[in-house]
Amino acid sequence: MRPAMFLALALILATALAGCGGGDGHEHGAPAGGQVAVAAKKWLCPMHPTYISDHKEACPICGMDLVPAAEFTAQQGDGASGVPGMAAIELSDEAVRLAGVRTQPATVETMNTEIRAVGLVTVDETRVRSVQTRVAGWIETLAVSAVGTRVEAGAPLLTIYAPELVAGQEELLRAVVARDAAAGGDPQTRANAEHLVAAARRRLSLFEVPDEFVAQLERTGKPARAVPLLSPATGVVTERLAFAGMRVEPGMMLLQVSDLSEVWVEARFYEYEAALVAEGAPVEVRLPHDPGVVLPGRIDYVYPTLDDASRTLVARIVLDNGFGLLRPGMYANVTLLADRGEALVVPDDAILDTGERRLVFVSLGEGRFTPREVEVGVRSGGKAQILDGLAAGEQVVVRANFLLDSESRLRAALLDADAGAEAATATPAGGHVGDHR
Repeated sequence: MRPAMFLALALILATALAGCGGGDGHEHGAPAGGQVAVAAKKWLCPMHPTYISDHKEACPICGMDLVPAAEFTAQQGDGASGVPGMAAIELSDEAVRLAGVRTQPATVETMNTEIRAVGLVTVDETRVRSVQTRVAGWIETLAVSAVGTRVEAGAPLLTIYAPELVAGQEELLRAVVARDAAAGGDPQTRANAEHLVAAARRRLSLFEVPDEFVAQLERTGKPARAVPLLSPATGVVTERLAFAGMRVEPGMMLLQVSDLSEVWVEARFYEYEAALVAEGAPVEVRLPHDPGVVLPGRIDYVYPTLDDASRTLVARIVLDNGFGLLRPGMYANVTLLADRGEALVVPDDAILDTGERRLVFVSLGEGRFTPREVEVGVRSGGKAQILDGLAAGEQVVVRANFLLDSESRLRAALLDADAGAEAATATPAGGHVGDHR
């Protein structure tokens, strides 16, 4: 009985030692080949690597067949890209179709930039006339009742009683009587009489007494108490400081008449847009109350200073207003059309902006895509100017690039994790993993 028990214990001990690898020279733990064997027992989806299964099946997300994890990891070994934290991608035709990936080539085109600004309709300052009197007196009657009254050139605006104008009329009448009396005299006397009449007329003209009023004065021979003051231009009364019965002095502004057949639109552009705002640049003006009306124009003048409060640059646009749609004080939407010349452009949808950098995915053919960092210039009309990072003709992804971005980051993380695992399981120099000594 005792020899049998000893024999059984010896067999058990030998088996245990063999299992621990104590006498066959093998290291304790799984070798690198054993890790591949373990990894091959896991299956994942090439399109959705986050889905992992312990057996081969169809991906429940996209329906693709799962592939061995070790094979997938080995395929990604050369997937490094020039963008930190991202990896190149290789997809099957089915994966590309299921993801809806679409590409377009980078092309060289004429780049037209549209800059939108808010404009304010103002009166053309070159078409504003001030109505003043050149003598002291009192306003007898006023033909303009309120601001906004439309007047015609030469129409009477008001009448003024001024003692100096009455004296001027009497002086003219005396000169006319003297001229008539000298009609039968010698030539020198007639010439002197005519000179006095002309001087009296010129004095009234300098006081802006209308010529028709002077002609009527000579016909009737009776001076008038009030002399009319005529409108200097056709337009609208935009300012009124005169009232009936008010005393006036020479140089006092009584009314302001503005010709609105042409108006200004003063558009405000931001400081960083100043390089594109230049005289002669074409613009389009739209009115908020009638968006269907598009008024073409050009920048007539760019003001030399910046508005300190809003940090904007004011540009002036002259527009014809014969139709009367533009009214001073009205807002307008201004679009500046700036020609940027020939530029390399891609669809705006191809640009992925991370905040720190701008990326595109470039198709290398046969289902291979790589992220590329690019320098983006201006954007306009659904297109972006590429200053650096791309060449003409390269195919960039314009649809499903967000999916490719997620896939690229995930695969880069898997590559980093795989590299870390290999470093952790590497055999230390000068020793054996399973050495129990």
